Amino acid sequence: MDTIHRLGGYREYRPPPDLRDVVQVVWVYARSPGGDPGSPDPRHRVLPDPGVSVAFQCLRDRDGGVSNPRVVLHGPVMTPRLFRPRPGLHLEGVRLKPEWCPDLLDLEPRDHADADRDLREVAPGKARALPHRLEDTRHSREAIGILLDEVRRLLAGARPSRATLLAHAGLEGIRGPHLRSLNLSGLAGELGVSPRHLRRVIRERTGMGPKRLQRILRLGGAVVEADRLPRPSWARLAVASGFYDQAHLIQEFRDLTDRTPTRLHAERRTQSAPAAAS
Repeated sequence: MDTIHRLGGYREYRPPPDLRDVVQVVWVYARSPGGDPGSPDPRHRVLPDPGVSVAFQCLRDRDGGVSNPRVVLHGPVMTPRLFRPRPGLHLEGVRLKPEWCPDLLDLEPRDHADADRDLREVAPGKARALPHRLEDTRHSREAIGILLDEVRRLLAGARPSRATLLAHAGLEGIRGPHLRSLNLSGLAGELGVSPRHLRRVIRERTGMGPKRLQRILRLGGAVVEADRLPRPSWARLAVASGFYDQAHLIQEFRDLTDRTPTRLHAERRTQSAPAAAS
């Protein structure tokens, strides 16, 4: 898989071509079992994101052996929070585009906002064999392969509703490269529905309105670009990421992350050490 972002023990990978309609990203987090006190601060600020992840959470020893396994549903992140991983923690996840969750998992993303829950409790009829198969893995790549195959199985058995397909078409337009402004009327016209109807369907399927989704996606793109630079030019980054200007970028960072761009960037720079081997 192609790596599209890395930050400390966290990695994001591009999903395989056959799943790109339904999977936003594939991701892995790994912290070494030793928890070396001399290593960079492992704490990570989780930022707003509309996606819903199915993840295998466990402790892995130096040989890849698994203990304390769980299959977890991570709901959409509405409020930024600090994640404090324990030594040896491994997470392998597939982040689904939220509009597909009702058809694939029989759940509504808005009902699981800011929550991490056992998948067996929230979707008892789905993925029953996952825990046992994942417990036998020794490497993150094995776990990711199992999770992706499970998404393929769920997708093959799904009958996407009209609401899902409409929300997906609308959201793909919002996820596009032009995030400066949201022309919902034009997008709705292309899809043959009214702006009001499209807005309602997107909100029902994701728990967020189109405007907030656009803001979160634009912010996420700016954060990733800033991570690649030791000293970002916020004015240039604002224009490149679709903000009106630097003042707009600063205000959006404060509203959505509770941090200024400079403070958030400095915080994330402390996590730039390589991840544990997985």
